[in-house]
Amino acid sequence: MKKYYKAVLFSTLLGLAASMFAQNTNIIPNHDFENWTTQNVMFQTYETPVGWQGLSIDIDTMGIQFSYPLANPQKTTDAYTGNYAALVATNELDPMIAGALSSMGISDFLAIPTIMSIGGINIIPLLTDFGEILSGLGDEDFNVLSLLQNFATANLSDYFKGGAPLNGFSPTSLVGHYKYTTQNNEDNAMILLVGSTYNSLLQRRLPAGIGMTTLSATDSYTEFEVPYYSLGMTADTIEVLFFSSQLQSISVGSSLYIDNLALTSTNSINTTASIATNCYPNPSSGKITLNTAQAVDVYIYNTVGQLVSAKKNCKNGAQFSLPHTGIYSVKMVNENGYFTQTIVIK
Repeated sequence: MKKYYKAVLFSTLLGLAASMFAQNTNIIPNHDFENWTTQNVMFQTYETPVGWQGLSIDIDTMGIQFSYPLANPQKTTDAYTGNYAALVATNELDPMIAGALSSMGISDFLAIPTIMSIGGINIIPLLTDFGEILSGLGDEDFNVLSLLQNFATANLSDYFKGGAPLNGFSPTSLVGHYKYTTQNNEDNAMILLVGSTYNSLLQRRLPAGIGMTTLSATDSYTEFEVPYYSLGMTADTIEVLFFSSQLQSISVGSSLYIDNLALTSTNSINTTASIATNCYPNPSSGKITLNTAQAVDVYIYNTVGQLVSAKKNCKNGAQFSLPHTGIYSVKMVNENGYFTQTIVIK
């Protein structure tokens, strides 16, 4: 009998250790871009980071189907840590590809940004259905609600080929290090996060969360954070996309260096314990009130990652005005931990 209890105790501890290890595992594949693989397509040989895809177009000709590379991430030794980082750059569009895109009704691009993603994207339907919306992604007046409304009626499997499985992990943000060089001061790099879940009743993949930000020029590696906004559903997959240029201000030569990525989560072992605080009402018509038993510092970010309000040592009942409609991330911090809440302004 004692041996039985010891075996149960041992298996329980082993299961707990496995659970802790799983939560500590970085969800992002090849998050430090140390591992690369060689690809061969149409007499072209190039390297891609394991777990990531560049921008390609699916071709079906004479019964032969393949993905033709348009713009790929490059291996660089100019890394934040380790041996390598990923470099995504904006280049002139090949005349043959420009002609092919023009025949499909897409003729606005003389240059093409590299779009690096975990699972790869179907660029033609994505640009056809969301090009106008995505082109305004870096604007302060960008309406994330219109993007979500369009995503909500779509099957995300038509646009995203895969992503990173979350396996119960609940992301709150994507963090990492970047540097960005450009010849056009109006150009910025972009990051887009799309959480999704498969609905077996509707038989399609639905949006479960979103996050986005723009990255301005910097000559040295700088830390970034992209808040992730949950839409009330638990995501089973997350897609991460890096754009070397904003779609409305594409500049040849713009170069984005990316290294050391990680998803943060309130349920990961290393995250500081959450504090008992929140803001209400949610949704709100423009004013929110702090509900807390302890003083906190409050930081409010819009959907492109810009800090729109910051107040120190806020007590219970403190109020904040957010006059513009949209989705905001409210981060409340003190020495005991932090809590991040998504607020909708109608």
